[in-house]
Amino acid sequence: MIKPFYKIARILMLVFFSGLAGPSFCQKVQITVDDGAFKLLVDGEPFFIKDAIASEYLERISIYGGNSVCSGYEDLDKMQSLGLKVLVNLPAGAERNGFDYNDTLAVRKQKERILTIVREVKDHPAVLMWAIGNELDFIPPTLPYNLKLWDAINDIALGIKAIDPDHPVMTVIGTSMIEKIAEIVKRCPALDLLGINTYGDMYRIPGALKKYGLQKPYVITEWGPNGYWQTPKTEWKAPYEQTGLEKALCYENKYLVAVAGEPRECLGEFVFYWSGFKQETTHT
Repeated sequence: MIKPFYKIARILMLVFFSGLAGPSFCQKVQITVDDGAFKLLVDGEPFFIKDAIASEYLERISIYGGNSVCSGYEDLDKMQSLGLKVLVNLPAGAERNGFDYNDTLAVRKQKERILTIVREVKDHPAVLMWAIGNELDFIPPTLPYNLKLWDAINDIALGIKAIDPDHPVMTVIGTSMIEKIAEIVKRCPALDLLGINTYGDMYRIPGALKKYGLQKPYVITEWGPNGYWQTPKTEWKAPYEQTGLEKALCYENKYLVAVAGEPRECLGEFVFYWSGFKQETTHT
């Protein structure tokens, strides 16, 4: 018979060593559908993505009412300290950068690398979702791409879901050749939702998704004022830039149409802040 003192000592030791191991902070993130309306839940509580992609102003995002960021898996601790959830970018090769989706060995190794990352960080409390690559189909200037891309993405999504059923999986597309949505619907059934980068054509996104058969929710993963490639040009081919007021109205109208105006399909948005001269081509 174990004396009471030893019972207490044993309990204290178990508590101590379990504390060293650390509790599991993994939160269950799921997408539900009720009467055709999609909803994102984090541990059973509704969660609407309100975010900015603005690496220079991360500390301000939560102050201004944001709750998420789109970032790499290396930044999870920092984002957690700021109280932000993360759409984790999983690095996948694009044909425009030389990746060959006909190369079965390269495709297999890429999947293995991605699944290694998922295993490593899937239990981190900052993880919200996984994004397999960014606009992987885009080959300037909108050249045809290898349809095997979607097969590879679907295979990666199946692999992720097998080891992590607690976080939804998407890929992120741009709006060039928008009819590609039909191919995604056909070839990527394992995806839980779709991420879309869109600027001047954001107004047509809800209609295009319906037209090409997407019956899953979406997130606007990049958006903002019209891009310089989408604005009128001067006689000397320089793009006009929207004024400050025009940009403010642009933000408001696009949000009302493609985000707030689609409460049954849209799970949120990541507004994009273009710092420096990366997009807007002038200092304003």
